[in-house]
Amino acid sequence: MVGVRFRSFVALIGQIKAGVVMNIVCLVVLQLGINTWAHAYFDLGDFPDWARDHDQFVNATTTSALPVLRQS
Repeated sequence: MVGVRFRSFVALIGQIKAGVVMNIVCLVVLQLGINTWAHAYFDLGDFPDWARDHDQFVNATTTSALPVLRQS
């Protein structure tokens, strides 16, 4: 009975090692994919047109909300 427990423990350690290696390989592949294929596929280098007026929106809301914040 003792040998069965030891063998199952050794098998568990082997599965943990394989899982850790697989996770590291997957992280590396995902990083490479995001930095190469996704950049070209989703056109991540360009700033979207709908977000160009973001500064005007932020300035308008912060200046209009400033008196309200000063009162409290």
